[in-house]
Amino acid sequence: DEGDEGGEEIQATDEIDGRLWTGAAAEGWVVRAKGKTGQKWGNWIYVGPSGTKYHSKVAAFEARDAEAHRAADTDSVALSRLKSEAGPPEALVGARVSVLWSEEGGAGAWYPGQLWAFDAATREYHILYDDNSEERLDLTKVKHRLVYQLQPPHLLRSRNPPAPEVSDVTAYS
Repeated sequence: DEGDEGGEEIQATDEIDGRLWTGAAAEGWVVRAKGKTGQKWGNWIYVGPSGTKYHSKVAAFEARDAEAHRAADTDSVALSRLKSEAGPPEALVGARVSVLWSEEGGAGAWYPGQLWAFDAATREYHILYDDNSEERLDLTKVKHRLVYQLQPPHLLRSRNPPAPEVSDVTAYS
């Protein structure tokens, strides 16, 4: 296919959600114009969180559940690696995560939020979701994924992160 790699990538969350479904951007989906005329003619490539390309909205929707579970499994491994590098569970406080909630036998939905606190006694994180709801969860018992990584562990331990290098200093008075 000519232009199969896709042209310009849509960045706006509401535009991605409008072309796919509500919450698609939060799930990690990307939409690209197909070739140079994609935006003009409405030819789009839908890229799942795994990087798999879908050439129709229907195909993307049908793959949604499999993509969500594949991404959760991959991100669970990354989160486990981060946990081991970060040290104590308290070090993950402040990280952005997305938690998968699914109905019995149905498709799930991702709910993004931030780890707000950790209770060492119950081993639960206090999560404040983007919709302003909150709950306490043991992340080892639910599917979740890391939305963005924390700073490297050596910077987390340091109260004085390295200063940026300055090559040109201009004095203001």
